[in-house]
Amino acid sequence: MAHEISEEIKNKLIEAVNNLPPKQKEIIYLKFEEEMDYKEISEVMNISVDSARKLMYRSLISLRNIVDPGLIISLFFASVKKN
Repeated sequence: MAHEISEEIKNKLIEAVNNLPPKQKEIIYLKFEEEMDYKEISEVMNISVDSARKLMYRSLISLRNIVDPGLIISLFFASVKKN
């Protein structure tokens, strides 16, 4: 049962990310899939570290409007613990 729920959540999250604007989609990918920190992301995207943080914030807000906020918060804190 838990596997089915996590599979459903995963699918909803993938769908939500795919509906984001390209830059937001890219930063989500770099942060959560590539596990880059903000300095690395800023270099790849050719933006400042502050801009990377703001873009991530806006991306998470966009996702929050689509997906359960608890899931987004959990993913964010899981990412923070890795760095």
